[in-house]
Amino acid sequence: MKNTTPPSTAMKYLYNHIKKYKIFVAFAFSAVFLASATVLALGQGVRYLVDQGFSSQNTHFLDLSVFILFTVTSTLAFASFSKVYFATWLGERLSTDIRKEVFNHAMHLTPNYFEANRIGEVLSRLSADTTILHTIMTASLPVAVRNALMGFGAIILLFVTSIKLTTIVLAVIPLVIVPIIFFGKRVKIRSQFTQEKIADANAFAEETLNALQTSQSFCREASDSYLFEQKSETAFLAAKSRIWNKAILTAIAMLLAFGAISAILWMGGYDVINGKMSLGQLSSFIFYAALAAGCVGGLSESYSNVQEAVGAMERIHELMSTHPEIQEIDKPETLPHQQITSPVIEFCNVSFSYPTTPERYALKNISLEIEKGETVAFVGASGAGKSTLFDLILRFYEPNEGSIKFQNISVQKLRFHDLRSAIRSVPQMPVIFSGTIEDNVRYANPTANPDDVQSALKHAQCLEFVEKLPAKESTLVGEKGLRLSGGQRQRIAIARALISNPDVLLLDEATSALDTVNEQKIQEALYGNLRDKTLLIIAHRLSTVEKADRIVVLDNGKIVDIGAHQSLLNTSNFYNRLVAGELAVNIEG
Repeated sequence: MKNTTPPSTAMKYLYNHIKKYKIFVAFAFSAVFLASATVLALGQGVRYLVDQGFSSQNTHFLDLSVFILFTVTSTLAFASFSKVYFATWLGERLSTDIRKEVFNHAMHLTPNYFEANRIGEVLSRLSADTTILHTIMTASLPVAVRNALMGFGAIILLFVTSIKLTTIVLAVIPLVIVPIIFFGKRVKIRSQFTQEKIADANAFAEETLNALQTSQSFCREASDSYLFEQKSETAFLAAKSRIWNKAILTAIAMLLAFGAISAILWMGGYDVINGKMSLGQLSSFIFYAALAAGCVGGLSESYSNVQEAVGAMERIHELMSTHPEIQEIDKPETLPHQQITSPVIEFCNVSFSYPTTPERYALKNISLEIEKGETVAFVGASGAGKSTLFDLILRFYEPNEGSIKFQNISVQKLRFHDLRSAIRSVPQMPVIFSGTIEDNVRYANPTANPDDVQSALKHAQCLEFVEKLPAKESTLVGEKGLRLSGGQRQRIAIARALISNPDVLLLDEATSALDTVNEQKIQEALYGNLRDKTLLIIAHRLSTVEKADRIVVLDNGKIVDIGAHQSLLNTSNFYNRLVAGELAVNIEG
């Protein structure tokens, strides 16, 4: 995922989030300002203590000087507390807001995006980039502001104390700024590259761990671990380059700044000996010079950190500026709620090719009407376009040509929520979430009561195994349902689809992992309880296909035959060849 976001645009995006919390920003800056002012006041306290408290040998002045210093340090402690609290709160709030926004945005991206970009890239922005942002907002940025304020104030007080010595300090500043700018840009570039390599390693780890059983069954543990090690080492090498430039930047700044202090000590010492400057003035000047040098060195490190944050924000904004290719219209139409119209679904000369293979049509000139309450089965070899039809119905993709209607309304004129709430899909490899069986069933209808859950489980033939579990429907299923068999996961997915009482049910080989007996039970339950519903089925078993009202035979993205099972046996040679192979041999997914 190559970043093309200008830094100014990315920082404007961050500013739009920051300005929502103006009060906390004001409190944080006020605390930083107060802390900076108290540190600067310490220098005058040191001067007063040396010239009046020590040199005059007057205990009253000594007591007063110490009291003033204690008051200043107490104020500094309060300011530091306020700075840490408000800056940390602001950093936590901003990173949380952006993390939520990134996740919400990713949830609305179309499948096209994830065909070209791995999920690990999105996860990297949710975790690594927002963590960098949080660190900068809570630590580096407040320190940078404090150093800038104290450095500016220290330079002013240096002029007040000694113009001659201050000139030496100022002569060093240009020598420090140049490497800050040069190495700061290098740090930013290398930080972005590091984050990309970390995202690559995370994406590989996620993909491999999600397929852990496959990795272990093919004895790939050692080789996959080696590949992850290589990707992690690549990320480390990128980070090492960033660290090297960051360390050089800090070292140069500190060397030049404190080199100037050495010159000041030498020249100031002569002025004290010759009576041109008091010891208190020199002590104060050294304090401010050291403070200014420390601030310049700190600014160099803060600048490199801020550059890392800019790089992270550019990566985040690059994702946020990616708009879903399929969007709702401004004024969508509403579905009729009183009565379902017929045909329920209509394909009108639909042709479609996937964005990754635009030269090859997955569907070509598909025209088909599906009536209310009809059960339609789709058969054909792997890649014939069966699952693609389901994706188009749910509007995960847009057809290149033609149109699709749902209840006589173009799907492009409907809200996603209205369309997808009326249609439920059960894929061959259903997603089961960690949690309980009940959680997974209620996912489609969070307001469902316990009776609704029991009814859905019953119609999906789940009760026979759920009732045997110690916690029944409250049983934890494990990550991705690993504690369940493939057939059990499919049945729970069917129950999840049924609980929302959809108008249309799409079954994409939803019973492929079931034995013949349980598949027969589910068919009887579906046909018996969904007489008024429309069923679209992709199946690889003849027993499922032959019970459909109509069978649509697909070949290379085209409809070659339509009819009932017995009719097709009498008229379709292609269908007869599929049946001769019992469908299971020739039809996949």
